[in-house]
Amino acid sequence: MKKDQKRFKQLQLIKDCKNFNEIIEQIDYSSGNTDDLTTVVLDYLDKQTVLLYYESLIDSQKQSSLLEWMSEMFWKTEELPDTVDIKQQASNLSIAAAIDILLSGETLIVFNDGAPGQ
Repeated sequence: MKKDQKRFKQLQLIKDCKNFNEIIEQIDYSSGNTDDLTTVVLDYLDKQTVLLYYESLIDSQKQSSLLEWMSEMFWKTEELPDTVDIKQQASNLSIAAAIDILLSGETLIVFNDGAPGQ
């Protein structure tokens, strides 16, 4: 029940914000490592919350910008492992494959501890 309440609060926050940059600004960094944005964001937004938000977007342009934002959170390499243990394999995920897995609802994506190369 507690997890559902947390998810509802996350979803409400997402709906109240105009874009994901605002969400990032709203995150309470005191519980995480502020130097590692991807880890903090993952701790705050679980997969189901992002999926619910994605499905709630009727505007395809907003869906595109959400996918673009999500893609920036993944390492940009070309291979997709057969079994996805993301902590170990995140560097093997392509952006498109990572988004496909995330949106399929079959696998919980965990961002790698390191920030993507910029």
